[in-house]
Amino acid sequence: MHIDVILRSEALRKGKGQYKIVCPSCGPERKKKNDRTLSLNVEQGKVLYHCWHCHQRGIVPMEDAMPIIRERESVKVVAKKLKTDDLSAEGVAFLKSRGISRDAAEMVGLRSARSFIRAAESDVDVVVFPYKNKGVQYAEKLRWSGGKGFSCNGAPGTLWNIDNVQTNDDMIICEGEMDALSFIECGYESAVSIPNGAPLKLVDGKIDPNDDDKFKYVWEAKDKMEFVGRVIICTDSDGPGQVAAEELARRIGKDVCWRITLPNGFKDANEVLMSKGQAGIDALVTSAEPWP
Repeated sequence: MHIDVILRSEALRKGKGQYKIVCPSCGPERKKKNDRTLSLNVEQGKVLYHCWHCHQRGIVPMEDAMPIIRERESVKVVAKKLKTDDLSAEGVAFLKSRGISRDAAEMVGLRSARSFIRAAESDVDVVVFPYKNKGVQYAEKLRWSGGKGFSCNGAPGTLWNIDNVQTNDDMIICEGEMDALSFIECGYESAVSIPNGAPLKLVDGKIDPNDDDKFKYVWEAKDKMEFVGRVIICTDSDGPGQVAAEELARRIGKDVCWRITLPNGFKDANEVLMSKGQAGIDALVTSAEPWP
């Protein structure tokens, strides 16, 4: 495919701004095929590009108007102050039963609290999952340490653990915090979780970033995604999980996404950790394949 066509398509997908991408000219021929050596400057009406490896450069005129993505307020609702403490004995026991050590839990800021959970019909011990955006904690998910109930304090609207994603690490996107924690437990510290449940069906038609409220956390994480190694999607193996994976890849760009297929009989990454331990999680990461 001609480089102009590829870059025009990339520009239409990303919108106005500056990006680093894999060079379509020299990338496929290099040993490090995923190195992002091409600088892309997307402006209204044109795309300027320059590869710092093969030195190809030029200007690509745009045939379609560029989508203008409005700046969003990253956090609109700040949670009421919740009194939290170090992880309780109940919280540590709950996490241990799911294969998560206290060290891993404390590394990502998990705490304990007492809060009302509808499933328990009373105030109970909960594990607090903090939601932060650019250093500001604005919401929490509260997981009952003695059962399956949960609630929220505030409105989580960004990827959980996004602030801890490191440059050049693989970003592993999971469907739940416990699944992301399973990767973190095994040393994959740039694992994140979507903040809300998986959709039941695919969205039809063209995606407008300005009206894509359910997936706004994807658009707000674009700056992080530009500088990670790979974006690996590992959602649940059920129907909604597969829909979530497809919707994430459509917005991130299938050309930069990798996919983990869970082994038969396993619903999510936490089940793999509980059954197969570190070796099972390592096998998931090494088995990731480029999006078909």
